[in-house]
Amino acid sequence: MSEDVARIRRMLGRIAQEHVGEGNGNLLIAHIAEWIKSSAPADQGLIRDTLLGDLRSALPERIDWIALGASASAVPPSAAQELEVIARSSKQGSQPRDAIVLALAQMGHRPALDLYLEKTAR
Repeated sequence: MSEDVARIRRMLGRIAQEHVGEGNGNLLIAHIAEWIKSSAPADQGLIRDTLLGDLRSALPERIDWIALGASASAVPPSAAQELEVIARSSKQGSQPRDAIVLALAQMGHRPALDLYLEKTAR
């Protein structure tokens, strides 16, 4: 693990520690999203890559809701595209895939509209 990734993981850990016991994670997601937006551009990409890596490693058994929420909250086109790739490679009808599809729809990521329509047609 590079020193930069280790630094990002330490900061994510500190932020998570600040929000222990707060319930559904919405405040944690908002805090991470705000941190992404206020970080230097190089760090923004690294933070997103780290979160998307965490999300990718959690699939298909479970979903990292915090990583998904934070990625969706600070959405550059590349993050939405990466989430779309993850959704398309996941098993149709699985809870993690459905959560990603709904996040993409909420983000207004139009290239993934077929995934959302497919979900609503079931």
